[in-house]
Amino acid sequence: MNDLNTAKTAADKIVNIVVDVRDEVDKVKKALGDYLVPANISLRAEEIAAMNNNFQNITEDSNKINKSFNDFDGDKQVKSSIEETIKKNK
Repeated sequence: MNDLNTAKTAADKIVNIVVDVRDEVDKVKKALGDYLVPANISLRAEEIAAMNNNFQNITEDSNKINKSFNDFDGDKQVKSSIEETIKKNK
């Protein structure tokens, strides 16, 4: 019977160690939060694609504005005023 108690005590210690390790792993996962690599990579890839689309839209709009400005045949004073406004906003 003594051997059975010794084995039970040893098994209980091992189970307690496993539970403690699992708790520590859970704490690390919680601390990592958004840094979990597989989910994070996928999320960041989507964000980068969206930012790239926004950048392309801004670039296209800027090119259209520049073309319109260059094609402007109006008054020189108006064109000068537009140029000054653009310089101030850069």
